[in-house]
Amino acid sequence: MQTYTNPLSHDGSRPDPFVFRFDGTYYLYVTHPQILCWSSSDLVSWKEEGPVISESLFGDLVPFAPEVIYINGWFYMYTSPSGTGHSVLRSTSPTGPFTLYAEGLERSLDGSPFVDDNGNLYLYWADDRGVLGCAMQSPSEPGETVVVCKTDIGWTEGPQVIKDDGLYYLTYCGNHYLSKGYRIYCAVSTNPLGPYKNVSAQPILVQTNGPCVGLGHCSTVWGPDLQVRYMAYHNLNKDRSRDFSIAPVSFSPSGVSVLGHCDYQQPVPNLPDVTTKIISSNQQEWKPYRDYDVTEAVGEISLISAVLPFGVCFGLLTVSITAEQMLIVRNQTRVLYTGPLPFKVKPTVSHTFILRSHDGIVTIQLNGLLLTTIQVPQQNIGPVGSIPGCDERIIKHVQLSYGSSMQAFEELPIPLPARVRARKSCVLNVPRSDTYLVHRTSLDNDLDVVRQNCEKIHLEKGIKTLRCGSPEQYLLIHRRARKLKASQQWKPKGSYGKYVCGDTYTSAFRLNAVIKRNQMGPDGAFGVIFRVTDLAEGGEGKDPVLGRNYFNGYSCMISAENVTLYKHMYCQETLVEVPHTEFLGKPLSILVIAKEQDIQIFLESKLVITYRDSENPFLYGKAGIRYVSSLMDSAEVALTCLD
Repeated sequence: MQTYTNPLSHDGSRPDPFVFRFDGTYYLYVTHPQILCWSSSDLVSWKEEGPVISESLFGDLVPFAPEVIYINGWFYMYTSPSGTGHSVLRSTSPTGPFTLYAEGLERSLDGSPFVDDNGNLYLYWADDRGVLGCAMQSPSEPGETVVVCKTDIGWTEGPQVIKDDGLYYLTYCGNHYLSKGYRIYCAVSTNPLGPYKNVSAQPILVQTNGPCVGLGHCSTVWGPDLQVRYMAYHNLNKDRSRDFSIAPVSFSPSGVSVLGHCDYQQPVPNLPDVTTKIISSNQQEWKPYRDYDVTEAVGEISLISAVLPFGVCFGLLTVSITAEQMLIVRNQTRVLYTGPLPFKVKPTVSHTFILRSHDGIVTIQLNGLLLTTIQVPQQNIGPVGSIPGCDERIIKHVQLSYGSSMQAFEELPIPLPARVRARKSCVLNVPRSDTYLVHRTSLDNDLDVVRQNCEKIHLEKGIKTLRCGSPEQYLLIHRRARKLKASQQWKPKGSYGKYVCGDTYTSAFRLNAVIKRNQMGPDGAFGVIFRVTDLAEGGEGKDPVLGRNYFNGYSCMISAENVTLYKHMYCQETLVEVPHTEFLGKPLSILVIAKEQDIQIFLESKLVITYRDSENPFLYGKAGIRYVSSLMDSAEVALTCLD
């Protein structure tokens, strides 16, 4: 089995990675005075293509976050020279040279173009209000600005929109790229200009510990088999340089799933089952491409035709583009669809068809844009390639992958730690031979009862199958804590802060804390935090005020009037609030006992909060103290792991 390990680069020169697929080849563009480019056939091994613009094009300004789209023979690149608005570049090749096409588009930075299925072009960018966007009247003429996704995370960066099954998914980044807490969110809408709503309060990708931190500024692209999408993103190195990684991602109305940043060996992305590159107009060379069963499959055919009409075949279907800019889809006996193209198609330039067959439906895309969907017979067997009879064409690329996108994603090994939704079994990518905790949540359909349990299992390193049984279960799998006891004393500085100790994988625990404090602002509070992961500060990594909620986990905070249990997902959600009057003005003893989803909180030996978090609970992490607009004399904690 071939494997790779993130990050994929180690030269520190891959900031703001944008990956673009064309004719079966990937092109990676990054922020650089000359915009560097690499190419790849598999998303893992990259060949340096060099700079794609002249050294003098932007003078002393650095073109930020370049992104590329393809329209009828032209590659348009959008970039922001040192964040001073946007320029549009153009080339007839994905490797350039790109020359200036338009400038002075303004609109902040990190411009990201998106072409909808009807051929309409949009541009998205970011600022401290969130993600903004506009319809483009042409590749160089922006329309009225709209706030498409309001955010409350401070500065926002790196937007990108993709479309899947009629929905628009917007990925974007929060905080500052120099922070360990740089992170990726996703929002969804039924309209390209929104409003977009976050798919969850929690970032879909964040990591603040280990060798790779500050994960962000992502772009999403179909993998080599066109069955699984991959998200490309950069990480922050200690010297402020950046490298890049990839992770599988799935978008659906029920949620967005990223298999997580995996910095140990994992299988390379699947390649297509059949692929070739042929430069020819001789139909005889297509004999090997006849009689393929494409009942459940995805095929890609790239070609150049000197004239219209031209088209492709996919099993029993033939898809034609006529001289009158009409789309005609036939099977062996009749016409299944005829209608005008939603956008104009030129001859003499490259065009790519993608046909995806699943559950008796074939979706037909041209240059990444959906043309139509067609119902087909139960079995679809026949050729895959160009329609015979046209001698004035060049076939550039053909590939075929069997199965469905959903099946391909579900069969990928899942790196640990991970949340898993499984019915009978799941495939895990185990980083090391060790004892792991498996937290199971399942619904007994007969009794309509939610059942939870936790078990210790030993897993060997490598790709392993974990049997789950029935019914459908939600699993949280992580390594067992090695450090079963931890204690720490602090004399905190400033009026905002958070401190933690213990093992990241502490699950069931008993936390004793004694806190002494002397002042608290009108909106101030102090207390303990637990099951904490991905802790960070704000801004460039040094702002505790901006970063007061930058972690995943829970806090129990005491204010002048209330004891409050919060859930934190780089934001703050109130779970339980209890009024009090007796715990101020003296050293305070706090006891937290947590097992699975159940949390008990005692103040001065008095039980004040009992809570069961039944919705996506945090089940492991470190513990410590937190204070907001409050001065703390000292604090000491003792953490005991009960697993």
